[in-house]
Amino acid sequence: MKNIIGAISAFINRPCSFATQLSHQLIIALFFGIYVFAFTIIFQAFGIREMAHGKVLLCAVYGLSTILFVFLGQLITQKLLDTSNWMLKDYMVLIVIVITVISICNWGYDKKFVDDPTIRDIPLIKVILMCQMIGFVPGVVTFYFMENFLNYRKTYKLLEDKHNKSTEEDFIIHFDSRNKNEDISLHAQKLIYLKSESNYVKICYFNKDNQVTSVLIRNTISSLENHLEKYEFLKRCHRSYIVNLNQVSHVGTYSRNHCFVIKDQDIKIPTSRSLNMGTLKDMLLSAEKVDKVTHSLKFHQ
Repeated sequence: MKNIIGAISAFINRPCSFATQLSHQLIIALFFGIYVFAFTIIFQAFGIREMAHGKVLLCAVYGLSTILFVFLGQLITQKLLDTSNWMLKDYMVLIVIVITVISICNWGYDKKFVDDPTIRDIPLIKVILMCQMIGFVPGVVTFYFMENFLNYRKTYKLLEDKHNKSTEEDFIIHFDSRNKNEDISLHAQKLIYLKSESNYVKICYFNKDNQVTSVLIRNTISSLENHLEKYEFLKRCHRSYIVNLNQVSHVGTYSRNHCFVIKDQDIKIPTSRSLNMGTLKDMLLSAEKVDKVTHSLKFHQ
């Protein structure tokens, strides 16, 4: 049960980009409206099946009201709230609120302008519940659009700015040892993982012949973690390990716990028990996006 609750918590607390451009907000609103229009026409919900005439007009009203309020909901949210750290749970709350407002307005319209009692007499709570269920599909599709397309654009822009200011030298990591003759410098992408071993840290990497090798330096993994903060693909996944996510092929199992499996190598990196499968996969997905964007930037140079 704790694992299920943890998985749900991790899912709803995952980052979710907010559509800040008017064109994207309009696309989302149009998608919601067209979906509602098509759904009500095809399935004739809300008692529309029993209407003798005016079915298409009423479905069009539902669709237009959806477009209007979804668009306004995004504009008002952007104006009143800080959406820079938007999460899935925030998006879910917004969708529920907007759909509830749409439900109330459509219910009021039916009461005032629709003569058919099968529609006019539907209880408000039933209208709200039906609208929430109808809005589930476009809500999921919109979240997918924001998580993938908008997050990719945001990541691309951030990395483009960073890349324009950086040089190849910025990707060389200098590992300082408390024994000065043990200092080592590596290209960031050659690094596989760091492992804490008492008062030392084991650095595992690919040498110039692309063979796996390792060295020990006198330092702490916490100190090196602070030194590596600017490299988004190097993550602390365990109290004793920092891993290069770009070298990971997938999430596997190790002694009945999750682990990162290194590409084309018989190397498994343990992960903390506090990191569930969803979180680990999100870490890999984030690293893959950064890696794709970096390669795209290099290609366009």
